Amino acid sequence: MTLPPQQCTVLVVDDDPLARHLLGRLLAGIGFAVQAVEDGLAALAAVAAAPPDLILSDVQMPGLDGPGLIHELRRRGQAVPVVLASADPDAGRLLPDVPFLAKPVDPTQLAALVTALLAAAPSLPLQSLTIG
Repeated sequence: MTLPPQQCTVLVVDDDPLARHLLGRLLAGIGFAVQAVEDGLAALAAVAAAPPDLILSDVQMPGLDGPGLIHELRRRGQAVPVVLASADPDAGRLLPDVPFLAKPVDPTQLAALVTALLAAAPSLPLQSLTIG
């Protein structure tokens, strides 16, 4: 099963500018279109303007954090897949049903998880993606 990354947009949400930049470069290097914002409130605005195919969010951020973002997206009826990421490996226990990546993010693991989640999304066309 393969996926055309150039047709998929990933929204990166992280209050750390360096983390936003690095995660965005990793995803863009795979071929995904990337949009990046600094917090959950900005993410909600971005989703309202142009819903992404997937969100990669930090867990701990000022204002609206990652779990709060997920709660608000679901409350608004947005079913976009979300992956949480944190340097705290225990943060993955906050929402055990939400995919989690430990920072620093392993590029191969990131690519595999994002690709799998997008391939499982019912509204996306499936085609070809080469990783590696």
